[in-house]
Amino acid sequence: MLLVALGACRKITEADVMEAEEVIKDANIVLLQLETSIEAVVTSVKLAQKYNVPVILNPAPYQEFPKEILKYISYITPNETEAFELSGIEVKDPQTALEAAKKIYHMGVQSVIITMGGQGAFLYTGEKEGKFIPSYKVEAIDTTGAGDAFNGGLAYALSKGNSIIEAVQFANSVAALSVTKIGNAPAMPYKEDIENFLRGKGLLIP
Repeated sequence: MLLVALGACRKITEADVMEAEEVIKDANIVLLQLETSIEAVVTSVKLAQKYNVPVILNPAPYQEFPKEILKYISYITPNETEAFELSGIEVKDPQTALEAAKKIYHMGVQSVIITMGGQGAFLYTGEKEGKFIPSYKVEAIDTTGAGDAFNGGLAYALSKGNSIIEAVQFANSVAALSVTKIGNAPAMPYKEDIENFLRGKGLLIP
């Protein structure tokens, strides 16, 4: 179980984010989630858009936010629950994931990636059917933090210039390894662990 207590994160202001303008300007990608003040999220999105830096938004833990920022989001990565909050469609399988992804896509997002736990991830970029990318079979011990692991892996792979499908496959591998250990941050795999895992699967290493 994860409990959210925003604490100081709720106090992050526009001015605080603006102090990091040069960092955002020089970034390959910006990864955001909703465990901060919405003011901080909106300001970060605007700064990234100003400098043409791609943005990944992980809408977790879900809270209401101005949907107009979605037109500046390159990649949004809701899980099934968050996809339901955004679309009103209950995600159970690839078909319902497609329906939800289409609705979210038409809010202005360039790419929708719905994470579906042990099933994998559903990618939709405006094409007719989308693409379901299955997860890797592992012995899951603790799934808390899997979404964080996925998003970190996605950001890393995209920043290295990988295609979106390659990046989702890489993110799936990071998430898979993370659930094989207890905890959230302590369970995050090292780069060497990920590379060894991918080699064993005969997959590309970013």
